[in-house]
Amino acid sequence: MIQNDYYHIAMNDMDYINAAKHLPYYNQHCIACQQICEKLFKHIITISYSGEDKDKYLKSHSLRTLYRVIRGYIASFLLPEEELANLTDYYFDAKYPGNDFFTANEEDFTKCYATVEKVVEAVNKLL
Repeated sequence: MIQNDYYHIAMNDMDYINAAKHLPYYNQHCIACQQICEKLFKHIITISYSGEDKDKYLKSHSLRTLYRVIRGYIASFLLPEEELANLTDYYFDAKYPGNDFFTANEEDFTKCYATVEKVVEAVNKLL
């Protein structure tokens, strides 16, 4: 049975990254890492946040913003905020053309992947 909530879609994306991470398409890998974290945070917000501004947060792509929302009501949910902010940059700067566009390399992906592993662990622990 296919699950269609944020969590299961994120875990499917994680399976894909693990299958494809040996390929040298680092921009796509870094973007996928950001997307996995975003979906995991949105899963937590979807199932546990009761604020009237919930829809506003579910439209955000900022990992820092999503993380701060969760931390606002789950004090034990601890992650390195600077790493989350850096990962958000990959979503925009490695995905769209412009002055800030760059080509990610293996080192960039290694950092992104380490962050996504921390997020997966923290979310699984919370769930």
